Amino acid sequence: MPIFKYEAMDSQGVEIKDEIEALSEKEALSKIRNMGYFPTKVNTQSGVKKTVRRASKSRSRRGATGGVRIKTITQFARQLSTLQDAGLPILRSLRILEEQQKRGVFKKVVGYVGDEIEGGATLSEAMARFPKCFDRLFVGMIAAGDALLDRIRHYFKKNIWSLKAETVEICFATLGEDAGIVGAAALAKQLVK
Repeated sequence: MPIFKYEAMDSQGVEIKDEIEALSEKEALSKIRNMGYFPTKVNTQSGVKKTVRRASKSRSRRGATGGVRIKTITQFARQLSTLQDAGLPILRSLRILEEQQKRGVFKKVVGYVGDEIEGGATLSEAMARFPKCFDRLFVGMIAAGDALLDRIRHYFKKNIWSLKAETVEICFATLGEDAGIVGAAALAKQLVK
């Protein structure tokens, strides 16, 4: 079995150089991705250098222009949702779904979407490049989800996780034993406003 030398990045961005046995370059890439790495270069043992495709622009999109059945898109969306709920990264989820698809247009499209994401695009941007497969409503919902998650992250970062010291006011009680009750009522009244 041929041996391929490869360079890849792990999820933390650390560069990895190693060797792997595979029957073909495609199988080597698949094995590397299954280990959780993002391959950047693959060399055969004979030293012939092959650069991994970074985005779909470097791949021919031949055969990825036909329409796809709604049932296929619905099944894809359900499976992608399940993988995301399981905590898998989006790129890994797409690669898994690409391998599971039957040969045809949609298998190629899912691969191209993965390539676009690997190249730095968002999921909605990548899907928008294939309007015959993913209509504007579908892409719009994905984009809204991206935007909503970004807004939620920003809100938590700004309002929840970084409480400022000046928002909490401490004052000494002069009311004796009833200070706790009166103080709690005053604080609750201020928070309700």
